[in-house]
Parts: sequence; C-alpha cells; structure tokens
Amino acid sequence: MRNLFLLMSVLPLLTGCEDIKSSQSAKAAPGAPVASSAKNLKTVDSSVLELSRIIDEAAIDESVNPCDNFYQYACGSWIKKTELPADQTSIFKTDLQLKKTIREKLKSVLNAYQKGDFSVASTNSKLLSNYYESCINAPSEQTEAESIYKKELAAIDSIKDVSEIAPYVARLHMFDIKALFAFEVEADLLDSSNYIISLDTGGLTLPDRDSYLGKDFEDTDTLIKYQDHMTRSFQLLGSDFVSATNTAEAVKTFEVKLAEASLSAKDRANPKDLYHVFKLNDLQGVAPDFNWKQYFSALGVDPRASKIIVRSTDFLKKMNKAIRTTPIATLRAYLKWQLNEEFAWYINDKYNAESFKFWDAYLNGQSQDLPREEVCLNAFEGSMAEALGEVYVRSAYDTKTNAQIEHMIENTKLAFHTSLDQLPWLDPISRLEAHNKISQLSVKVGYPSTFKSLDGLKIEPRASFLKNIISARVYDSRRMIQKLGTKADTSEWTVATQSLDSFYNHQRNEVTLPAGVLFPPNFDLAAGDAANYGSIGTTIAYEISRAIALDGSYFDAKGNYKEWWSKGTKKSFAETAQCLVDQANGYSVAVSKPLNPSETEPVFIRGEDTLEKNIADQAGGVLAFEAFKQSFAEQNRSPSKKENQTFFLSYAQSWCTKNTAESLRRQLDYSDEPPAEFRVNGVLANISEFQNSFACSEPTRMSPPKANRCEVWSINSTDDTQKKLIGTVQIKRKD
Repeated sequence: MRNLFLLMSVLPLLTGCEDIKSSQSAKAAPGAPVASSAKNLKTVDSSVLELSRIIDEAAIDESVNPCDNFYQYACGSWIKKTELPADQTSIFKTDLQLKKTIREKLKSVLNAYQKGDFSVASTNSKLLSNYYESCINAPSEQTEAESIYKKELAAIDSIKDVSEIAPYVARLHMFDIKALFAFEVEADLLDSSNYIISLDTGGLTLPDRDSYLGKDFEDTDTLIKYQDHMTRSFQLLGSDFVSATNTAEAVKTFEVKLAEASLSAKDRANPKDLYHVFKLNDLQGVAPDFNWKQYFSALGVDPRASKIIVRSTDFLKKMNKAIRTTPIATLRAYLKWQLNEEFAWYINDKYNAESFKFWDAYLNGQSQDLPREEVCLNAFEGSMAEALGEVYVRSAYDTKTNAQIEHMIENTKLAFHTSLDQLPWLDPISRLEAHNKISQLSVKVGYPSTFKSLDGLKIEPRASFLKNIISARVYDSRRMIQKLGTKADTSEWTVATQSLDSFYNHQRNEVTLPAGVLFPPNFDLAAGDAANYGSIGTTIAYEISRAIALDGSYFDAKGNYKEWWSKGTKKSFAETAQCLVDQANGYSVAVSKPLNPSETEPVFIRGEDTLEKNIADQAGGVLAFEAFKQSFAEQNRSPSKKENQTFFLSYAQSWCTKNTAESLRRQLDYSDEPPAEFRVNGVLANISEFQNSFACSEPTRMSPPKANRCEVWSINSTDDTQKKLIGTVQIKRKD
C-alpha cells in the first residue's frame, strides 16, 4: 500500500554519498550534492496556485531552489512552521486535513448517538454508540476490566504442563493475539476462490525479528529497554523486583528463540516457498509437543475440512523445541505477557502508563498520550471499523467522486499499457501477461454497495471496554473461520471506508481506494486535473504498478500463483532495478544520536529493503504524469508548463512530513518505507518532464546527467506522441 501513515522526518537532511557511489562505479543518486550553476532559477508562477485548491502556497519555501531540493522547496515553510504535537510521533501534511475532516465528522456523529440523535442512520448505529460509550467511560469502569483480566491470568495459571497450553493459545488467537504462531483463514495461493487455514510465524511482541537479534547498538538498547519494561509490568502483576527481573529475562530468552526461528523478509520473497500442505497428523509429527487436536477443537475448526498451509516447517520444529525445553512457569509467564501487551491499554491507568512509557515514549519519542476521544476512535477495528465507515460515507462522502476517480483509473491503465509496450526489460511473452493483468484489474472506489449487519455481536454500553473489545475480536475471528468451505466473495471489502490507506490485493488483482483518501487535499472535485493527478493520481499509479513488479510477478490476472516473468525478464528487470537500489543507497538522513540528541549522524537508506516501494514510487510519478497528459488529450490539447508545474507541486506536497527523531530512526533501520524527501526528490530527478517544467539545467541535484537517471517505467513521450494520443482519443469519441 501507499501508506498515508508513514514514519516522518522532523527535518530530514538528505545528503548524497558521492565517494561511496563512485567507488562502486554506480550511477550517482539524484539529489546528491553537485556543483550547481542554476542560481535564481524561476520558481513557480503564483498563477499556478489558482489552478488548484490542493496546493498549499504557504508551505512553499521560496528561499530554496527547486532544482536543488524540490521537496524542501515544496514543503520547507510548512516543516519549519509546524510543531509536532506532544501526543504524536509523526505528522503527514495531507493526513492533517484528511484526518481532521474524517475524525471530526465521526466524533460529531458518535457524540450525537450518545444523546439519542440517530439522524445519521447506519446499519449498526446502536452497536457503534454502545462501543464508543463504553470506551469513553472506560477510565471509570476499571474494576470490571481488572476482574476480567484476573480471570484470564487465573486460566493461564491453571496450565500444569506443556501438553495443556494449546487450548489457551487458541483462545489468544481468537482475541487476535498471535501467541507462539499466527493463525489465519486466507485465500488459497493456488486457487484464490477458495479459503485455507494458514499457520505462519509469530509469537513476538516487538515489531520485528531484528529487534531481538542485537545486530547493532539500537537493537541491543531496545532489547534492554524492553526487558526493563517487562520487569516493571510483572511487578504490576504482583511479583517482587527479583522475581519480576528473572521472569522478564526468561520470557525475553523464549521470544529470542522464536525470533531466531522466524523468517526474514528475504525468506518471504517467493510466496511458493511459504506454501507447505499439511494434514493434522503431519502437524503432530512436526510439532509433537503441541496438541493440535485440542488447538483446532478450541478454535471450533475441523482441520479435516480444509487445506492446512504451513508457511515455515522449520519454524514449527524450532517452536516445538522451544516449548519442550522451556519450564512451564516461563511458558505461563509468556502467555500472560502476550495478553498483557495486547490489552494493557484497556485494563487500568497503571498498565496503560507503563505501556505508554515503552511503546510510545521510548520507541517513538511521543511525549503525551492522545485525548480520550482520539483513543476511542483508534479503538474501532475489524467489523466495528467497517461499521463506522458507513457513518462516514452517509455523513460526508460525495458520490460524484466515484465517476471521476474511475475515469482517472482508466487513463492510468492506458498509461500502463503504453509503458508496457516500451519497457525493454519485458520480453514478448511476459509483456502479454502484463497487458492481460492490467486489463483484468478490478477496482473498488469509495465504499461497498452494502454494509453488513453485525448480527449476533453483543456490545454493552455500560460494560468495561475490555469486555466489549474482546467480544468484537472473538466475533471477527468466528466470522473469519466461517469462511472455510465457502467460495471467496470478491465483492467483500477488506478495508474500512474511512481508512487513509489505498491498497492493492495480489490475490484479487484489485486496487481499493476507500472514501477516506478521496478528500482534499488528496483529491478535490473542484480542482483541476493537474492537482488531482499529482496527488491521488500518483497513488493510483503506485498501486497499479504492484500488479506488475516484484511480488506482482508471482500472481496471474485472477490472483492465483503463477510465476509469469520469464528468466530473461527477471534478469533484465534486476539489472534495471539495480539503478534504484544504488540511488537509494546513495542517500543518507541526518538523525539525532541516541546518546547525544544534540548531535546528528547520517543514517543511510537501505536500497534493497526499500526497493519495492521505490519501484512503485517511480511508477506513481512517471505513469500518473502520462495519465495526466491523457486527460488533456481528451480535451484535444496538451498541458501548459504551468499545469505541469502544478502536477509536480501537488505530488511533492502530498509527501510533506515531520516526525520525532526516534520514529525516523526506526523507519530507516527497519521499515521498507523510504523517507519522504527521497520519495519526492528521488522520483522527480529521474523524470525529464520535471526538469523541463522548472528549467533545471544539468548538473543540479534535481537534474543529474541523463546517464545517471533510472528508467524503470519511462515512456518515450514526445510532441509527436502527444499528437498521436490526441488523435487516438478523437477516434474513440467517434466510435
């Protein structure tokens, strides 16, 4: 997905690394410092801003040369003036307005529900009202929450040996807590119309396996702080300091064993490598110390009625060894820990404060908790979030949006078809498959045609919120399990309509653009094509590109597993994409030092780890621009220079970001999301139309020599090409 909730930089100072790059004989990264003779270049004409309500004139920093650093030019004034709220670790400029619009509308309706005003009707309005009310009142309902929590702890304490842990692991899985491993019901890799049982790696509390493996200072420091957090938490559960310390050490050691057995991102590259068909007896043979029959019985699942897919046989073997060789007291403590870290926010103020201290303050640099209303809006998840989406659509969404977005999608698909015909890394057979996949791409825009009634879900307004959130999660788990033995419903939405994320689903060959992303400043019915294509248009192209590149090469047009790239295409693409890897590796971000925050140090972008996002970003910039030109061909004209500038400004401002140093460092060290400045400068420096629009002469940071630019999705577009395109549109209209 093109995530609209990125970890964002306070003032990310991206600098090139020319010495390293030159020693590798690689192409220089766009945006790397070069001697620039382009001083006092003409910036954007103010009349451009009249073309769009999406572009924020006040965000532009006129002191920055757009040919030196277009991101800082487009976003610099906003970055300087914007204060990061104490209860936030990151701010995304576009998100600020979108989020405010959505959340204020939702709070208004939910607060009206509390007063008995149900004028904004929805299928599940009473459930929504009860859920929100119980969350708002949670601080005064802590006694019941503590009682529920103590009953769960007592159930864990009743486990006498390893042979008895399976039913409680199943209970945690029904709570959507992935203790030991992950259980899901998913579309079958080989036949996406059917559902299967998936058993995947899991059992970790920290965000990723690398945090446990101590590869550098930050990993080691995180693990130390994590163990301290565990010690304090076990003290809250009643242990003295010595006992809590020993228990924390034991639980950490157990989780490290699971982390060592877990798959890396590289291990997950080919989905076929994660497809191992098992029967119940096979599972018992691989992990004999875990009672699989009891586990599936507790879930209410007949394992004989569905195909069981194990993602990693080796993980299950090592997990089994870990539970066999670990004292039962430690296993009980581990299960308690899994429960605690998921639900601490909902138990009482002491647990919540301790969780905030580690997860929010230490890991992400957040200095203040969110207001209660914001906490409660964030607590809508699963079915409850889907139900809340109906409220948003009925109260705020303009249905005329759908037609315009669908037209933009068709123009973008046309741009892809044009590009596919010209890409040198695609051989003829692979090219035909790619065309077929784009032609059969399905799209969901705005909201589902019907909203499901949550029949059978009981939410009590005066009950503890912990009780209600457990009820909602168990309801969702049962709904998921009930899919076994049925055919996949392709009309089903897998994301809440108020979400600020767009998605591409490989197993449906489907792009979803929920209503939440289709508001200003991301999309505006009143704005011109230049601004809309620069913002939401680049998101559309970004998502569509995922049907073709990397992971998309493992799925056919129907969403079934098929490696449709030939060996020649794979080799040629890898050679072409290496340019993007080298460019990303050539960027570093100045980040505050952990032990001396007043000083900064360069942290480099990880080119291999961010490659998939970088490839999609390139498609967003190049092919959305081509689709934008197509929209003008429909008007029998070409876009003006000012309109081109509007497109690029809109794109850049869609990435304006600011975040804490801690969250930025975690993004650079662990995330596959490159920092925002690179997602602007790294893309635009490879697009010749950008240099032409802003009169950037070589060599400048935003206009490197053509030999040093990367062309993964480039279209050989000339004035003659545009004239032919206009003619094509005219012929279509005659038909």
